[in-house]
Amino acid sequence: MKPYIKYALFLLFLLSNTVIINAKNYKKEFDELKQYHKLQLADSLYDYRFTVIAVPEEKPELEKTYTWYIKNSIQVTQGNYSGKLLHGTYTKYYCKTNQLVEKGDYKYGLKEGAWQEWNSNGTLSSNITYKQGVKKGKAIFYDSSGNIVEKCKFKNDKKHGKSYSYVNGVEQKPVKYKNGVIKEKKPLFGWLKKKPGNTDTESMQPKETAKEKKEKKTKEVKQKEKKTKEKETKEKSSFLKNIFKKKPKADKSQEKTAQEKK
Repeated sequence: MKPYIKYALFLLFLLSNTVIINAKNYKKEFDELKQYHKLQLADSLYDYRFTVIAVPEEKPELEKTYTWYIKNSIQVTQGNYSGKLLHGTYTKYYCKTNQLVEKGDYKYGLKEGAWQEWNSNGTLSSNITYKQGVKKGKAIFYDSSGNIVEKCKFKNDKKHGKSYSYVNGVEQKPVKYKNGVIKEKKPLFGWLKKKPGNTDTESMQPKETAKEKKEKKTKEVKQKEKKTKEKETKEKSSFLKNIFKKKPKADKSQEKTAQEKK
């Protein structure tokens, strides 16, 4: 067989394999598209537009909260679901004004990425980042006029790190959180910590060592013993003075008066 014929057959083989692979990929994509369904619901207040997936790839986890669809209603449950999971872009509107209420993405029933909420007047209410259904990352909250009132970060659905609040557009002193609890600021050095009832001067004094405490206690004991001895000496001296104290001579006029009365 001539070389160019072999080369032509090799190219034909490669082309046929490429066509087969592409055909399989297209079939897979088509099957996946069949699993998604775009839906629209409405009640007396809101209009909902979303996408659901028929066959989820992941098993439910007990600690996670899933959003799913069944019989013309959207349900939210923790740990499991019993319908088609929301998957893709979710949009919620006010029925009367068609104004946005909420928008974000779901990934197999869990919120994922940036989610925004709006007030009825169209101003932003919040902008929160989600990861696998829980708040994680940056979050911004606004008042009814659309002004920022707080900037913070979340970790596992709880505030974590510095939180900045704003009053009339002015940034306030940040508050530090750790797993949703306000973290108290500690002094740079432990001995600088001010104790209740102590003055500023006392609080700045370095912590006493064990040796210094022992010396101070010994000194206090000696001072106490000294005071006790001084007190005993004083009492003894007073007692002796009272014994040997001369009685004062009686006034002659008083003695005469006393004799006359007798």
